[in-house]
Amino acid sequence: MAINIEIGERGPNMHHFVWHEDGMAVVVASMADLRIVARLAVSGETLATVRLSRESSVHELRLEILRAAAASGAALGGCTLRLLSSEGGGFLAEAATLASLDLADGAVVDVVCSQGVCVVATASNDCTACLYRRDGGEHVLTLAGHFGQVYAAVFSPTCHEVVTASEDGTARIWSTQSGECTRQLLGHTGEVYSAVFSSSGDSVVTASQDHSVKLWDSASGHCRWTFSHAGEVYLATFSVDDACVLTASQDRTAKLVSCDSGECQMTFRGHSAEVYRAEFPPDGKLAVTASVDGTAKIWTVETGECRLTLSDHASEVKFATFSPDSSLVATASEDGSAKLWNTNSADCCWTLTAAETVYMAAFSPDSRLVAIASEDGTASIWRTETGERTAELNEHEATVTWIAFSADGQFLVTASWDGTAKVWSVESGECLESLEGHAAAVVYVEFGTIETT
Repeated sequence: MAINIEIGERGPNMHHFVWHEDGMAVVVASMADLRIVARLAVSGETLATVRLSRESSVHELRLEILRAAAASGAALGGCTLRLLSSEGGGFLAEAATLASLDLADGAVVDVVCSQGVCVVATASNDCTACLYRRDGGEHVLTLAGHFGQVYAAVFSPTCHEVVTASEDGTARIWSTQSGECTRQLLGHTGEVYSAVFSSSGDSVVTASQDHSVKLWDSASGHCRWTFSHAGEVYLATFSVDDACVLTASQDRTAKLVSCDSGECQMTFRGHSAEVYRAEFPPDGKLAVTASVDGTAKIWTVETGECRLTLSDHASEVKFATFSPDSSLVATASEDGSAKLWNTNSADCCWTLTAAETVYMAAFSPDSRLVAIASEDGTASIWRTETGERTAELNEHEATVTWIAFSADGQFLVTASWDGTAKVWSVESGECLESLEGHAAAVVYVEFGTIETT
């Protein structure tokens, strides 16, 4: 089936496009203040219509589509959006402005929409991962088969699969339809601390206690290359364009590794103790690292130069992350605080306090809010512009280990050592669902969408 796509005001400047059924929605942009229309390819239903200036970022485009669709009553809780170039080649950098993409009059950008049910993935020390419906908290699937704690359960870009990382030395890829383990990623000789899909979904990178990082073909489970550090590797993550992998290691360094060759392109040196975490902002030009030495550092990726040192914490920094608009970095520390920093000046904008260690922080999709997770059993939500706390989420009975916002920013999910995950309304701070069934601590959570059958 083909559908007709229209763009612009009716008259001589109206443009028509035909898109054949392929499971995609179509986004088309007009010349001036971009009027962008998204329609589902299968049904022809209009998903959203938004207007943006050419200076808007791709991230803002994605967020506006989500908001507009939700406002119109579309079931955006059941959609996953990925932005692709009009030529079908890979993901667009979310920080890129629409002007920098050289969108001509009538340019086409595809948005992949998987209609289905919004779910939460959890990973637990009980050796399993689980999927739960967000609306109602119903248990959907248990992903069972690991022989050790599961440290993470991460959706593929289409949410058709989940990859898990485990204490048992393996990563596994699971179908979100059947719960079947379809591939085992075998080859590490120590615990696998992290596993994530590339933005294209065709690769997985794993980080391990055995001092190595491995890149895998996600379709076959074949290991493409192995890269070694001088110590345990706590995390490995892809750049937005899938060109490289950023690592964080016990050997006090972070490294940039080519996805094509598996060779080190850059080593970020300067921390005096192990590096817990390393992350890119959406545009991939910088990197941030968090260290046991009590600092976080912002690096220029192209040169490897340390651009800024964020050094106001009193003890180890456990987590650091960029805001989606790249203007802020949030750090979380053993000293019982999280801090928000300006990425251009290293000024500490706000200090967000908790009674005990803060394990992590997460920004809302629009960068206006930040949530923190604490050892004291609470999570809290704060405004990034004022440093004001808007909600304290205090219904867990033990340490909150992980937090994540939904794609539309309306919900927050928390994981806890009390064996539960909870879904909260961001606006009211009300606990909407308690996701139960794990026999031990829940250490990781994230939102995704699985297709209905």
